[in-house]
Amino acid sequence: MRGLLLREWLQFLHGLGRGGMIRLAVIYGLLMGWLVPSGLAAGSSDAPAMVFAVIPVFLAGPLAIDAFAGERDRMTLETLLSSPAGDGQLLAAKTLFPMLVSLAASGVSGLVFCSVMLVRRAGLPSTQSLSYALFLGLALTTLVTMIGLNISLGARTSRSAQQWYSAVLVGLSIGLPLVVREALEALGPEASRAVSELFEGGWFSPGALIPAIALMSAGLAGLAVVKRRIAGIRMLNSSRIAGSPTGGKGDATWRKGR
Repeated sequence: MRGLLLREWLQFLHGLGRGGMIRLAVIYGLLMGWLVPSGLAAGSSDAPAMVFAVIPVFLAGPLAIDAFAGERDRMTLETLLSSPAGDGQLLAAKTLFPMLVSLAASGVSGLVFCSVMLVRRAGLPSTQSLSYALFLGLALTTLVTMIGLNISLGARTSRSAQQWYSAVLVGLSIGLPLVVREALEALGPEASRAVSELFEGGWFSPGALIPAIALMSAGLAGLAVVKRRIAGIRMLNSSRIAGSPTGGKGDATWRKGR
């Protein structure tokens, strides 16, 4: 699996280029590591911790979208599916790479912010808020990676995958809160009051762990679906190669000529 992860990393660096690396450093070092959390720190020393939890939405999802749709664009998907790596190894590599990169970016942003606050001798987020932000960030990373991989498996191109991913995120960010609100109203005033008491303290209340656990569970369940879909397209790819006139050699050239 290390070879697959190295392959993902090299493709990422090649597609990013020197200019892309500079943009990433500016976004996650200057913008998300200093400007945005510093502005939130004026209201509460714990609020900036949530910035580091939502970073995966902006990084892990787009990387997961490229996992298979990008392989189709580069005409390397059949080569990847024909490799000796098992379905579990392929899933692990395609899942771990966006998760590791996004969590590393979040960690760098958090380190920059804490360093700036220490230099300024300002208040740092509490251990409780940072711990919850870490757990929520891991849950969001798992969820958006799962969504991106499922979309990437069915999309023909990276552009169409990006469009579907944006539509799904908009649907979740708007539709999910509406569903939760309607469900709370249907439970009645006493149940709504009990839920409100559970979430007193906002994101850092004991009840806030419930949505994080739910997001993590949904992400893990979706990754099981991804593994089955990988096995399915792998079987289709093997059948197509076996039935080609070239017997699997020069298959991409043969397909172009059809």
